[in-house]
Amino acid sequence: MRLAYVEVQKGQTRLRLGQNWTPMVAQFPNSVTHFAMGYGSAGGIGFRNPGLFLYQGLSSPRAATKVRLDLAVFRGSWTGPKAEADGRDEGEIGVPQTEVGLNISNQTQPLKWEVNLAGHYDRKRLVQGDTRSNLEGKAVQAGTKLTYGGATLQGNAYWGRAIGQSWGQLLQFGDIAGYGTWGQAGYRFGKGFSAWVMYGQDNPNDGDVLAEVPGNARLKNEIIVPMLRYDVGPLGIALEWYRANTDWRLLENGQEVY
Repeated sequence: MRLAYVEVQKGQTRLRLGQNWTPMVAQFPNSVTHFAMGYGSAGGIGFRNPGLFLYQGLSSPRAATKVRLDLAVFRGSWTGPKAEADGRDEGEIGVPQTEVGLNISNQTQPLKWEVNLAGHYDRKRLVQGDTRSNLEGKAVQAGTKLTYGGATLQGNAYWGRAIGQSWGQLLQFGDIAGYGTWGQAGYRFGKGFSAWVMYGQDNPNDGDVLAEVPGNARLKNEIIVPMLRYDVGPLGIALEWYRANTDWRLLENGQEVY
């Protein structure tokens, strides 16, 4: 089950309880394969989690420029070798994940625009045998989307530490800092047809990765994806060419091979 929640609303206040996208998921690249998240990360972070979500409108309902504040508290989802070795889910221990987002948008013609800012904090209570330690996860993110006629330009950039559970640091778990960014340009040719191109990268700190990740480790990933798309109602059909270039630290017989 991807998204499932109950919602109550009064005026400009909405409260959701259940599983929903977190505030870090403000912009999605246009794609039929959802390539921007996961193992080959392109700088997009955030995910769907069960929790409590508050959305508060801050501007007048009749204002052209809308301002909304998002606040979410949701279940921890950290994992890693220590959790597997000790039979404990480290993500269930500590301070729940907390995110706050600010969304500003103006959807009047001819230029439509959105700006999104978000922050993340959590604290994992790591357990290894009789040893207990805390690991804080932090992230900040900024994104925007501009639409003028048939043209669209959008993108996100983030910096974070210990947020592998939010698809950061190339899905590697540990005290690892890093940044990521993606951008996409597209144009719609009349009804149905559109063309898009995206570039993205995720670049964790090499020293942190080598210190925290045993065995094979991912040091950097870049992608470029051009796409031709045709939409028929709710159905999207596309031809995408996906190229990923990943830098690895590989081990062969205990020796490093890059």
